[in-house]
Amino acid sequence: MKKHFDARTKLGRYVFQMLDVSVKLKPDMRERVVRVHNLIAADPDDASLKFKLKSDLDTLAREPRLSAIVRMLWKELPST
Repeated sequence: MKKHFDARTKLGRYVFQMLDVSVKLKPDMRERVVRVHNLIAADPDDASLKFKLKSDLDTLAREPRLSAIVRMLWKELPST
């Protein structure tokens, strides 16, 4: 059974929290958050997500408002 991407899963909650917080951030940071959302929404079970998102998540983790959410999101991503 395929894992759905919605707010009921931990992964979904963290992504939607990032989207909510990103409204108050600069446009370049918001762009990265939307890119992360789109990649995860396309296939939440993809084992290579950590590799695809590493640079974006590293940049987002430097933002104080997002750092805790990014750390929790990283732990929830499927591992290889």
